[in-house]
Amino acid sequence: MRYPIAYSHLRGVIDRKELSKGDILLSDTREGKVICWIIIHGQSARRFDMDSIESCIDKMVEAGLPEDYDIAFPALGFYEEDGVDMYDVADLVSRRLERGRKLDLHLHY
Repeated sequence: MRYPIAYSHLRGVIDRKELSKGDILLSDTREGKVICWIIIHGQSARRFDMDSIESCIDKMVEAGLPEDYDIAFPALGFYEEDGVDMYDVADLVSRRLERGRKLDLHLHY
């Protein structure tokens, strides 16, 4: 894991049940980067849903993240078991986040 302290921050907040589907969490790294964790599935369900993804993106926009940071967004929906279509997610992300500084959509692994 590249950012163990940031992941520890996320796990602590999850363990304290402070996050719900559709929430975001920001973690700082030692390198000065900021990780925006998006909560898009529950603990028992590993499938994503578009409503949670859209809620996270809305919260990112409301928080001004696209204007303040470069954003890299993963290829959610790349695997069939993800439960969402990768191109639907990419379209949503592009429409909502591309007006910011820099958007890097990771559509291939």
